[in-house]
Parts: sequence; structure tokens; C-alpha cells
Amino acid sequence: MRSCACSFCRAHGARTVTDPRGLVRLRVRNPAELGRYRFGQHTAEFLVCRSCGVYVAALMATSDGRLVATVNVNTLAARTRFTREALSVDYEAESAEARRARRASRWTPAVWDAE
Repeated sequence: MRSCACSFCRAHGARTVTDPRGLVRLRVRNPAELGRYRFGQHTAEFLVCRSCGVYVAALMATSDGRLVATVNVNTLAARTRFTREALSVDYEAESAEARRARRASRWTPAVWDAE
């Protein structure tokens, strides 16, 4: 579990997790309630609830077309099961290329299931 030092993640109090051997299914029941946000190097799309403003997950397409994601565990019903302290990380010095490569290798494979 990580706690990113960027201003966006700090403002949301995000605690994010990934599992490159796992799978996450991102489902949006009401697309009108989905906010999409890109900032900085525009390497990922951050998914934000338009109703409450909460950052839910970030999604990125890899160079070979796979989707990968990271999830803010604070948005999960089972968030209390994530008891490990979040590791503080700072990615500001990464180039866009290095950032995409890290995410492609470490983020969770994702399925986008918009209704």
C-alpha cells in the first residue's frame, strides 16, 4: 500500500494498492457521475466520482494496449481490512517514459466495464 506525495493524492488522502498478478474490474454504472482527470505528465487517467469528489482509481493503457490500474482502498467497502501502513512515495523525479514503464510492470491488470 502506498501514499503518493503528489498534491492530488495528498488532497484525497489516498492509500493505493496494486497487484501485477491480480485483476481489477472497474465498473461504472452511471457514466454521467464519472469524472476523468489528467494532470502533470498526462500518463494516466484518474477516475473521480462527480457526486462526492472522491478519487477512486487511476487507469492507464500500456504500449501493448493492456489496461492497468491502481485503486484507492479508502473507497472500498472492505477498506478496514487494509491495515498495513502506507509507504510514502514520491514520483516527481520520474520521466513520463519511466512512469509508464513502472506502472506497466507494477499496476494491476484491469478490465473496464462501463455500462
